[in-house]
Amino acid sequence: MPLSEQSQWLSAYGTASAGWRIEQLIGANTFEGESSESIGRAVLSVGTGLRIDAANMGERWNIRIQFGLTGRLPIRDAELQIGAVALRVQKPALDFLLGMTFDFD
Repeated sequence: MPLSEQSQWLSAYGTASAGWRIEQLIGANTFEGESSESIGRAVLSVGTGLRIDAANMGERWNIRIQFGLTGRLPIRDAELQIGAVALRVQKPALDFLLGMTFDFD
């Protein structure tokens, strides 16, 4: 959605999603050749940001640059072990996103 009538080139976006995230530790250096079990959890995700019109490709194609923040919240976190080391995985996180979108009107 455009932020105002005067700034059609700038718009805000929001996202909400639910999914499944699987993680597994794979060793390197000291733990070369070792791996942990894999573990999966349900994850909720919410994000917001801005899109900036970058270029038009013909009459109907648009290229946009977008940046924003996305928060991930697993239903519960987990711990995986590799060798003698245990690590907490699947914990809440806040990610900064920078990307490009191609739109067809």
